[in-house]
Amino acid sequence: MKQIVRAVLALSVLVAPAAAEAPPQPLNATDTTRCTWLWRSGGGLGLWTEQCRFETGLWEVLYDAAADRFVLRVDGGEHFTVLQQFRNPGGAPAILPELKARGLVTDDAECVMAPVSDQPAPPGWSAFQVLPTGARKAAFDAQVQQEIPDPPCGLLGHSVSSIGFFMVRADRPDRVLYVNLGQDGSQIAIDSVTFTD
Repeated sequence: MKQIVRAVLALSVLVAPAAAEAPPQPLNATDTTRCTWLWRSGGGLGLWTEQCRFETGLWEVLYDAAADRFVLRVDGGEHFTVLQQFRNPGGAPAILPELKARGLVTDDAECVMAPVSDQPAPPGWSAFQVLPTGARKAAFDAQVQQEIPDPPCGLLGHSVSSIGFFMVRADRPDRVLYVNLGQDGSQIAIDSVTFTD
């Protein structure tokens, strides 16, 4: 009997429901036979993430406390940012100097933080991107006609080859989240992002 109870307890740990603050688990999946939804939290945030076992290995999203970000790790290798948090009472426009100082955005006056409406921010969130202006925008627009260029304003700036943007919820303007969905998704459900503090 004790063994059965231990087995049931062990199983309940593996399939334990997410914390009370978690929204319902997503119904869709990248691959219903190889992927499982897991609730991850860190830095005062929680969100549903997928863990998938593909031919290329284990794909999982983890929280990196040192950088206050969630990362996609493929088979124990390099970490790719999928959700990064920035804290500033001034909201998205106020983090631009920090992004430039850290080399995440090109340090150029022609790279500006601007609200956008063409990104998949969840309801209740506003989307922003670091966009080129002036001569930088003109050069980028001309290059797009010939090839797929590098992002004109750096790593966290606008790109034509992947989906990346900043989002801010009206009731939490001091918390700015950078979302990187890549080209084909990044195993996170951004509509499940929840503040846990």
